[in-house]
Amino acid sequence: MFNTIRKHQRVLMLIVVILTILAFTFFYTRTDSVQRGGDGIGMIYGRALSQIDIQRLAANYRIAHLLGLSSLLESLGGLVRDEPAALSNFVFNQLIIQHEAKSLGIEPEDNQVAQAIAGRPIFQTDGHFDVSKYRNFIRDFLEPRGFREQQLEELVRDSLRVTTLWKIVAGGVGVSDQEIRNAFRGYQKQTLQVIKFDLSQYTNKVSVPEEKVVALYGKEAGRLILPETRSIRYVIFEVPKEKEILVGGEKVKAIQETANQAETFAESLLQAKMSFDEAARKNGLTVNTSLPFNRAGVGPGAESFQGDLPKLAPTIFQLTRKQPHSEALEGSDKMRFYVCELSSVTPSKPMTFEEARPQLLEVLRNQAAIKLLYDEGQAALTSIAQKLRQGESLQAAASGLAAQVQEISDTALYSSSSPEDALYNEIALFLSPGQMSALQPSIQGAFAVFLQKRVAINPSEFDQKKEMLKAQLLQNKQTLLFFDWLRAAREKANLRITQS
Repeated sequence: MFNTIRKHQRVLMLIVVILTILAFTFFYTRTDSVQRGGDGIGMIYGRALSQIDIQRLAANYRIAHLLGLSSLLESLGGLVRDEPAALSNFVFNQLIIQHEAKSLGIEPEDNQVAQAIAGRPIFQTDGHFDVSKYRNFIRDFLEPRGFREQQLEELVRDSLRVTTLWKIVAGGVGVSDQEIRNAFRGYQKQTLQVIKFDLSQYTNKVSVPEEKVVALYGKEAGRLILPETRSIRYVIFEVPKEKEILVGGEKVKAIQETANQAETFAESLLQAKMSFDEAARKNGLTVNTSLPFNRAGVGPGAESFQGDLPKLAPTIFQLTRKQPHSEALEGSDKMRFYVCELSSVTPSKPMTFEEARPQLLEVLRNQAAIKLLYDEGQAALTSIAQKLRQGESLQAAASGLAAQVQEISDTALYSSSSPEDALYNEIALFLSPGQMSALQPSIQGAFAVFLQKRVAINPSEFDQKKEMLKAQLLQNKQTLLFFDWLRAAREKANLRITQS
């Protein structure tokens, strides 16, 4: 939060350069049709992609955000959480959309583009187009970034192309009344009974022959690696206890003062004005030494960092012997800042059998326990189902078995009190009262859901939510269909990236 741009200026500049020169990696990381090979930036539809092409398309991504074109960004995959992936999606999918629109004779007219621009809220005052806002946007936002008015117009034209393509591709999708009623089940109250099988009860029942451990080591030895670990020396700058209770601007000021102290300390090290110990003595700080930890911030050294190490570790692993000092690093709760010095590095290395044995033994034991759980769990469910058909209650049918039964009353998917309850409710949506689900995996082991009863649909509540559910279902169907079409169009484009 504080001094973020200053602290990460070099990284940010590097990212900006990369984003504006080169295309990023893939749209679908597992199934994308992007290939690598050849010379130049890349190829699409058999023609070369130039650096200028990529720069122009990447610029459109920024303009789309400035304009608030969320529908265009979403349709082109530009709203995923990973920004490099979002930019890659947006850049390449613009090319796909432009090509497909041209092949279908879709070309928005100038007056349509003008109307769409005038309709953007960012250019309106009291619901009407304000030409001064439009001109100010060009002057204050586009021109300083090297963008032109024509780029804005072309981007809005792409937005209209996408809207038309969306109607063509997904416009024929419908939603049936039965689909709406099925979706409404998420609001209907249910009484569930969950049959749970605890994996830990089975882990103690299994044994693993030593020869299986040896065999697994021989098979996996190339992937059994002890990760690189590091230890550091560090000092901590903390917001004074009496100032932690401050609120608003006073608290912000106190945090900023602490951040400034840490940054001044770090600057003195980065400029080689004094050693770490000398700087610490001058500032009256205690130098701490950590135990080793890995790149994820896991290890015996983690306990000394009040939960901050996973956040700090990626930066610490960028330190080198030539540049051993970090900048001021913010703690998780923003109440303290660290400045670190690289102390030692233990390189990664292959595990010996003895080092790998506990890990391999645990894997094999878990595999055996899971198999035993599922074998006995399936048999238990078969027994329970038979007893239910004979008129016994679920509690009675499950007695004497290695399972626990939990009852959850008056629950619904859209009002679940926990992620676990939501999962149970979701599975129950596909059951009729008196039915039991198949065995389902869980973190703790496995479970099955028995739907005891479901409250009948309330006609007035159903009528109230019907249109909303219909709109949601229609949007979901259209989105899936459009992205499936877009995936196929990308494959047909034979997109190849030849430089990274």
